Amino acid sequence: MFPFVTVIIPIYNGEKYLARCIESVLSQKYQNFEILLINDGSTDSSEEICNAYCRSDPKIRLINKANGGVSSARNLGIKFSLGTWITFLDCDDTINFNFISALVVDCGSVDVVFGGYEELFEVNKEIYFVDDVDYLSSELNFFVRDHISSCLIRAPWAKIFRKDFLIDNSLLFDETINLGEDTLFNFRCFLKVPRVSTRSEAIYYWHRENESSLTAKADCVDWYSFLKIYVPEFEMINARLGEVSTMSNDIRQKCFVLTQKVYKKNLPYNERIEILKYVCALMKKYKNGNLLAFREWRMIICFYVYDFIRLPVVLDMVFRVIRIIYGRDKN
Repeated sequence: MFPFVTVIIPIYNGEKYLARCIESVLSQKYQNFEILLINDGSTDSSEEICNAYCRSDPKIRLINKANGGVSSARNLGIKFSLGTWITFLDCDDTINFNFISALVVDCGSVDVVFGGYEELFEVNKEIYFVDDVDYLSSELNFFVRDHISSCLIRAPWAKIFRKDFLIDNSLLFDETINLGEDTLFNFRCFLKVPRVSTRSEAIYYWHRENESSLTAKADCVDWYSFLKIYVPEFEMINARLGEVSTMSNDIRQKCFVLTQKVYKKNLPYNERIEILKYVCALMKKYKNGNLLAFREWRMIICFYVYDFIRLPVVLDMVFRVIRIIYGRDKN
């Protein structure tokens, strides 16, 4: 049995790496696939590159659309895909020649198959391996727990989805947010308790030469919007599957990132306080055991002082203390 696979590649101004990406798919050992290029309103030569490949190979289709973000591009790809299985590939990444073949082998009884990935930097790389494992639905919490900090959970790539599973469960990417839509998509998949397998031979190459990613550019407003959705979704995952990770550590890490981002954006006074109070509330709720780290206590105490006194000078003190905590000030 050789199931038909759709490789969805969302594209926005990807001229520098696009040919490399497409060639990695065309060189697959497994050839029963189509490539669906979704041009998300590129203003460079991406469309011309896509057209050239479409003329040269009938496996390749191109859909041009107005710029709406990567989520809208992936959703359009799901809608117009012809394959019984779907995999996502970013236009600046590549895949191993055995990627599709390893994922589709013996995939008839599962809904999602995961592979490993390599994170490639200019001078070095990091490899994330997985073993060959078939997970029962009752064991899904172990899979999520073991990989919660990896891109197996955080990204849509390095995996293949049964299209019927996505369609039957109305699983699409959230087009209303600019950050974390990949993680939320995967969370919502896990809430449907899919049958999951992992394949050690399927390797996705995550190229980090292009550091102009949306995650790197995201500001505090993006992170705040993401966390407001992410935390309830994570709580549902824990409730549905059982405790899948040390949730408190994950939430608190994101709180610190959000706090740091606050100082990079000139927000109105009330908005800044709203975000930072939200951070404090989360850090209190998801403290590790009964104790918070010393720097967490300092931050929370400072905000409660502000809450009672409500003086701008205290707010300035709070900002300075947190800057010191994060090493932004020297004294």
